[in-house]
Amino acid sequence: MATVTKVYTAELCSRTYNGTANRYPNSSGTESPAATQGSYGSNGNWIGMIRLPVNLKGMRIKAVKLTMTANSAGSSSQKTVYFRTSNYQTKDASGTGSIYPNAYLGSHTAVFRNQTTEFNLSGDFLKGVAEYFAAGNQMLILYDSTGSSDVNYCRFTEVLITVTYSNANTIMLKRDGVWVECEVYYCENGVYKQCTPYYCKNGIWHECTVE
Repeated sequence: MATVTKVYTAELCSRTYNGTANRYPNSSGTESPAATQGSYGSNGNWIGMIRLPVNLKGMRIKAVKLTMTANSAGSSSQKTVYFRTSNYQTKDASGTGSIYPNAYLGSHTAVFRNQTTEFNLSGDFLKGVAEYFAAGNQMLILYDSTGSSDVNYCRFTEVLITVTYSNANTIMLKRDGVWVECEVYYCENGVYKQCTPYYCKNGIWHECTVE
């Protein structure tokens, strides 16, 4: 199979920009997991954590779809959600929430309140997330850097990440100047069987990946 598509349920958490303790969930277990973005009330700006539960390092990621379920948090329905890379790949890093947000990946505007919204990443947004996951990272950060308005305040109680990627047996063949995917097979007793190719570097055999 040249590609696989899998749906992952993300691990969710939240911490305020200036706070050091996680909330949604908290250490006492009295809050359900959720990823919160935006500024509201006396708590200040929130950092939402969305963690892919698997490591896709080395995979050639072709498509990413997000399905995000929001509760009633916030006063407006239409919001812009901002996605960034993370400096840490665990929700339990020591420090304030400000330690998490890193490079901007993209944003999406939709009705994020009291409903489930799904959307496919495209263009530079898809490219950035695909490269980020393929490098072995797993944490996406929600962070509205304006921090001065409650317009984009929202809380997600479930996030599904659908990823389509090439499996480890897929390699690239250049044909007429264009790189195309191919799979490697060998014939044994008249039957073709798929195999994983290896290459030799400095006298050591390495399994080929799709990097």
